[in-house]
Amino acid sequence: MPYPPVPPPEQPPIVYSLPPESIREPAVKYVWLTVAPAASAKLLGPPMTVGLPIKSAAGQARQLPEVTRNDTTAQAPAAPDPLDRETGPSAPQEAIAPELQQSLIQLTADRQEYDTRRQVFIASGNVQMRFGNALLQAAWLQVNLVNRIAVAQGNVSLLTGEQLLLGERFEYNFVQGTGVISAARGSIFVPTTSEDLSGNGTTSLDATTVATGTVGEPLGADRSPENVIVTGGVSIGGDGNIPEAGGGIRRLRFEAEQIDFTPAGWKATNIRFTNDPFSPPEVEVRANRATLTRLSALQDEVRTSKARLVFDQRLSVSLLRDRLLIDRRDREPAIVSFRFDDRDRGGLFVERRFKPIATDKISLSLTPQFYLDRALKEGKFNDLSIYGLKADLNMRLTSTTLLRSKAAFVGFDDVGDTARASLRVSQSIKDYTLTGEYSYRDRLFNGSLGYQTVQRSIGAVLTSPAIQLGDTGINFNYQIGYQEVKAKTDRRRSIDDPFDRTACAARIPEENVTLNRFQTSATLNRDFILWQGEALPATAEAGLRYTPTPVVPYIQLISRIVGTTSTYSNGENQSSLKGSIGLQGQLGHFSRPWFDYTGFSLVYSQFIRNGESPFKFDRIADVRVLTAQLTQQIYGPFRLGVRTKINLDNSEGLSTDYTLEYSRRTYGMSLRYNPVLGLGAFNFRISNFSSTGSTESFSESQVRSGDGDVENRELKIEN
Repeated sequence: MPYPPVPPPEQPPIVYSLPPESIREPAVKYVWLTVAPAASAKLLGPPMTVGLPIKSAAGQARQLPEVTRNDTTAQAPAAPDPLDRETGPSAPQEAIAPELQQSLIQLTADRQEYDTRRQVFIASGNVQMRFGNALLQAAWLQVNLVNRIAVAQGNVSLLTGEQLLLGERFEYNFVQGTGVISAARGSIFVPTTSEDLSGNGTTSLDATTVATGTVGEPLGADRSPENVIVTGGVSIGGDGNIPEAGGGIRRLRFEAEQIDFTPAGWKATNIRFTNDPFSPPEVEVRANRATLTRLSALQDEVRTSKARLVFDQRLSVSLLRDRLLIDRRDREPAIVSFRFDDRDRGGLFVERRFKPIATDKISLSLTPQFYLDRALKEGKFNDLSIYGLKADLNMRLTSTTLLRSKAAFVGFDDVGDTARASLRVSQSIKDYTLTGEYSYRDRLFNGSLGYQTVQRSIGAVLTSPAIQLGDTGINFNYQIGYQEVKAKTDRRRSIDDPFDRTACAARIPEENVTLNRFQTSATLNRDFILWQGEALPATAEAGLRYTPTPVVPYIQLISRIVGTTSTYSNGENQSSLKGSIGLQGQLGHFSRPWFDYTGFSLVYSQFIRNGESPFKFDRIADVRVLTAQLTQQIYGPFRLGVRTKINLDNSEGLSTDYTLEYSRRTYGMSLRYNPVLGLGAFNFRISNFSSTGSTESFSESQVRSGDGDVENRELKIEN
């Protein structure tokens, strides 16, 4: 498209015009200007010199170099290259004050013109401008040095820090820090948005390469994403398969008809944004209008109008909530999760996690719970027994010392009999870890003996690192621990008189006893890859069709030996040697619609036992155990799974998990239930991706009307 010329002045101005042939000279590449509010352009060297009058130390104005007037244009006077030490100027060059460094503009283009009278600079053809920590590219650029306003047109791109903004037209006021982007799209990195857009971020060659995928390529060209990897995400409801690195949704793509931005935030019209690096996105949020206001360095507030969640460009779900708080700290999403606990909490309950404290050294999370099933069955909504609370506290005391504390209050009517708590302080000693621990009413599941409660335990455990035994591929590690334990026993008479063999065999009603326990444990393990295939390419149609990570088919043999000895203060002991061997793997790529994924595991374990623990929580009762797991794709994103443990001596099922999963690249949902343990959970996953070259538009039609074209299938769901 044609780009507007500078309006003609009342009198012919003096214009420095750079011939296109001089651009090809290696030493003639850059023009530097200053746009500091209190300073004018500064002489820095070829290919042309712009020296607006500035005050010298004596208060005298320094004038432009002598030029020959030729009606409207004059050739710029030759100037030596200040970077060339051999041919540099004889007169000393003034150093640029450090406070002006961020105000300098570095500009390259096929053609550059400067109107000395109007103080307007124009560049056209492959324009690249660096100012502060930002890089701007466009087909045409005009900068007014009087009012400090820049206008860029034609496939415009702005890379500042980790933020990439694209559009057809940019307007920016350097003084006020305001601007307008038309036909906007791009990619934002949430943790550094405020820093980057305020000009304090860092834009390097590496950042440019990440944005384009190739060094030196234009930023604004449409490209499909490359090197797509999942780098974390959000898991709501527990047990989500999300990598820990880079937790939260950190990278988003967006499109809008227009974005007006100020130092305090921005306003957008007909905006769309998504966590999907591919187009068209699987899931996106659309809004007629959106406004972001910076509340602090770590918090932004987003208010939307007619916001809706759109799945696969077809199904639209209205979001009745019009306010969203973006917190760059490690915060849980403002969504409740549904879980099931038939034993302690009476069935279905809801919970919501908060993090009132989240710093580099201290993290505190609080999770209020409401026992919905119990409240409905008993008809009591004001009773303390239907409310609960979980609390987690992590503290980094020193660089090698970490404190972890957990507490759970299952109802507030009888705290002493329902609360559970633990406290652990871990100290790293070279590659070893020494942990002091205290627990109150810890609940453990011990196979056919069921749930067991350790009333109180205090002690310490030394854990070794994984030690590789030469070139054998075998890993070895061990633990040594000592605790004072108060827990239930069904052999109280044997504890009172350990030499009474009749009492040792007797079983009486259970009651709590306190004993000291010294325990050592050592593990040898090695896994053998029997076969491994190759993953499909990380594209929307292949490896990432139904999963955030391409599936690598494999079959693996696993083997493990664990030896444990426990000695108790009443003279009894329990020693065991446990061997496990089995196969696990996955077949298919989870890319085709039917039966393209099968995950499996089959492990046999057997104990060789000597002696018996006086406690039930650590007593070995299941000698031969078979553990089997199968996860199968049924159709498209749907997978069914089952995992079970069986005591082979009596064919009794020890525990069984059932799962139903709906998995997509950008999000997923799963429902898990264990009837033996009486536990269940619903999990919702949102994936975060990192990629290069992801600058393609959301759809071929670019930005569409804010009313959308999917409203005829709208559902009303309040979040």
